[in-house]
Amino acid sequence: MEQKKTRGDKGSALVIGAGIAGMQSALLLAEMGTKVFLLEQGPAIGGYFPLLDKTFPTNSCGVCFMSPTPPAFCPIYECHLHDNIELLPYSEVAKVEGKGGDFNVAVVRKPRFVDPKRCTLCEACVKVCPVEVEREFGGGLEKRKAIYLPYPQAIPRSFVIDPKTCTRCGECVKVCSPGAIDLSMKEEHETIEAGAILLGYGFEPFIAQRKGEYGFGRYENVMTSIQFERLLSTSSPTQGLPVRVSDGK
Repeated sequence: MEQKKTRGDKGSALVIGAGIAGMQSALLLAEMGTKVFLLEQGPAIGGYFPLLDKTFPTNSCGVCFMSPTPPAFCPIYECHLHDNIELLPYSEVAKVEGKGGDFNVAVVRKPRFVDPKRCTLCEACVKVCPVEVEREFGGGLEKRKAIYLPYPQAIPRSFVIDPKTCTRCGECVKVCSPGAIDLSMKEEHETIEAGAILLGYGFEPFIAQRKGEYGFGRYENVMTSIQFERLLSTSSPTQGLPVRVSDGK
C-alpha cells in the first residue's frame, strides 16, 4: 500500500462517477475555472455510453447525443484533455469527513498492473494471455483476456489486468517490450480535499433473469437491450449486423 499526500483544496470539486452525468458535470465545473477530480470505479471513464455507437435520428455518437450541452468534441476526450480536470479511474471512496465547503475524502486507487504512461496498446500481452472470460462490456456477448482494454478508444489508453481472473503466469510480462506491466503493483491511498462533492453514480443494468416470463437465460436468442445495443455497434463481433446469437444468422 502506498500512501500519498492530501491534494486539492476548498475550491476544488470531487465528481464521483464518470458516466455521462459525471463527465458533463465535470466539464461544466471545469469551464467555470474549478479544479475537478473526476473519480470512476471502473478502469476507464465513460460509463455505459460507449456502448451507444450511433443514435437515431442524427446518427450521432451516443455520448455526444446524450450531453445536455453540445460538446466541442467527444466528452470522454474533453475530460481527458481539460486542464482543470484530473481523472481518478479505477478508484473508490473509502471515507468522507468534513462538511459542505470543506470535505476530506479518502480515496483508494486500485492497481491496474499496467502503467498507462508506458503501454503502447501493441496487444502482444493479449495474444499470449491464456485466460479467456466473458467480457462485461456489452452484456457478455464477447470474450476477453485477463489483460484487456475496457472498450475501444478507452481512456486511459491502456490495458488493465483483472486480478480476479489473472493466474500470474507472467507471460504478458515477458512479451511487454516497453516494460509497462508490473504484477506487484499495490493499491494507493490518498486524500482529496474538496469544497463540494457531486454524485453521478449512473445506473446498473436490470437483472433480466428476474423477469422469468421472457425466457432470458433459458432461450439463447433472448437478449437484453444492452446486449442488443452492443450487437448493433460497428465495433461488435458482427460489425453491427443484427444476427441470432444461437447460429449467427
